[in-house]
Amino acid sequence: MCRSVMLREAFSLLSQYTVEQLKRSLDISPVLYVRSLLASDDPNLHYLFLVCLNSLDAETWSGSTDTFPSVLDDWEMEKIMHMIDSPDVLIRTKVKIITISPSFDRACITDSFYSEWS
Repeated sequence: MCRSVMLREAFSLLSQYTVEQLKRSLDISPVLYVRSLLASDDPNLHYLFLVCLNSLDAETWSGSTDTFPSVLDDWEMEKIMHMIDSPDVLIRTKVKIITISPSFDRACITDSFYSEWS
């Protein structure tokens, strides 16, 4: 529990910096440090991952610009998008907030996800 709080607070602090400031200070996107949470079966860790992801401008992880390359694999983006159907309302809300962000690159959602839902 304590690690989760510290992780959430660390990402909260990162949210106070612009994308340009993060790029000057970091070699890689901070999301790379938490992406393992997504592989878990624990919804609490999924929520924590989404909180961390939501703390950052999508430009730092979605590959929408050359500033930071895309850091999530196709299966990870698909898993996030499937969370929009989660029974947990908090998880669904976090996914919706992420996907409506102006800097979220909808191109990072794979064709396989679209074809599955068409």
